[in-house]
Amino acid sequence: MKHCVYVRSSYQDFPLFLKRLDIMKATSVPSLMMQEGDFDVQVRVNNEQHAKLIASQTPFRPVLKYDFDGYDIQTRHDDDDIVKPGYIEKIQSFYDGTPKVVTFQIQKYDWNNNKTYELNSPYTTTRCSMFSSLLNPPLGVNIFSRKHGELHQLATVEVVDEEYCFLVAHGYNKLTKV
Repeated sequence: MKHCVYVRSSYQDFPLFLKRLDIMKATSVPSLMMQEGDFDVQVRVNNEQHAKLIASQTPFRPVLKYDFDGYDIQTRHDDDDIVKPGYIEKIQSFYDGTPKVVTFQIQKYDWNNNKTYELNSPYTTTRCSMFSSLLNPPLGVNIFSRKHGELHQLATVEVVDEEYCFLVAHGYNKLTKV
């Protein structure tokens, strides 16, 4: 089984890209590097300048376009996400050769004051979180074929209630609030 984590880090604004790169190096990079299991990481960037910086400052492979070919498990990940040890192994434990979505309950982590908050409305089999994986994707379908809230349209959903994932709120993400 081949597994790829797809990290989104595509910003037009270069100063914002640099700020997000610093956050990524403090959050996503160490949390993914502590994972056990065999998996690749692709970081989607907007241009070659960003690709060179990602390649020189992280262990991940920068790409201008995601490559989905040959991956049995596809996991979506933002550049500021944090996952606990065992996250990748937990995803892979669900692989049995049938199409399915594995989604995780999340906690929000406030980067500015080092506090963790529970999510007020839990994820369900019809409302997936941004921490989701597509296992054994149907032909022509990938983890980004639907918005995270609509992933249940692609395959049966398994919800992981254990605490593995942190959505990080900081000064450079406009949508995440605590």
